[in-house]
Amino acid sequence: MTTTVTEDQGLPLSAGNSTSNIAGQEQWASIVEPITKSNLLDTVIAQIHTLTDMCGLMANENNNGGLPWIEERSRDILQNKLAEYATASGRTTEASMARANFICAYVDASFRVGGIDLSTYEQEVDNAFSMSDLVNSARGLCDRADALLALCSSVRATVAYAELQEVDANRLNIIQWKALSRALSDLKAASTLPDAQNLSLIHMRRGDCELLRYRLGEVPISYEPARSNAAMLLRNAEVYYRGAAGAALADRSQSAEFEARLKGSAVSMLGANSEELSAMVNNDNEEALLVMEEMRDEGLIADQFFQTVRKGASK
Repeated sequence: MTTTVTEDQGLPLSAGNSTSNIAGQEQWASIVEPITKSNLLDTVIAQIHTLTDMCGLMANENNNGGLPWIEERSRDILQNKLAEYATASGRTTEASMARANFICAYVDASFRVGGIDLSTYEQEVDNAFSMSDLVNSARGLCDRADALLALCSSVRATVAYAELQEVDANRLNIIQWKALSRALSDLKAASTLPDAQNLSLIHMRRGDCELLRYRLGEVPISYEPARSNAAMLLRNAEVYYRGAAGAALADRSQSAEFEARLKGSAVSMLGANSEELSAMVNNDNEEALLVMEEMRDEGLIADQFFQTVRKGASK
């Protein structure tokens, strides 16, 4: 720690009762904290998070104009500064997670704007989370699960991908099924680790994965493993959503509890039991429809299902 003495601002050096020693001027001290490698790492990780968010904006706007700038800006950070500061401060796992999440966000944006093909996208996600200690990190496992869910979302959103790349549509179904199954495995493992946080969100994501697998069996996709296991997938999703609601209740998170209960009710309606969902929509119309709309946008339910629920709510 460095101490600098000044005569203008800061802390008084002495509370003495004689003004003759001060000679008409007060003495002050300002404390200057040293800049450590850990401080520098905080700054670098914050920069990576900003670049990660920018990738998401590029993907949503279908704009690849800023991706070269993002790549150039990230190169020195990822190749030099991040590793140096992380090693010196003993925070390699945290740094690795920030790097992996950025890479996944970047390749997701690149895929959405047609900059890379699906095989490259898959490989980059695998490489990004290849660190050996991932199995002991709940956050790392959840981050990889989110990256796999993003991959599936991008495949669904890029409707013309199969035609443009002459990819067999069934292969896209296999890729999504595999990615969702891997995400489920990661989330299950994360839920058992002592450092797991926000269990309600983890269980909610597990329910989402099962619901997305179920949807692969719906017409017109009709992917055979999903179609033949539809009842089991719905049961699993409902169990996970109920678990998420219970965890949210324990955490006193009313919004998360409502979302989980509503999702569980939507699954029940898919299984031909519409009473609970109808009651929730009628009691909390606006909030329920917002959650349902988000489910539609995330591919968890079909637009026709959403319109049916909204029409029933307006009666």
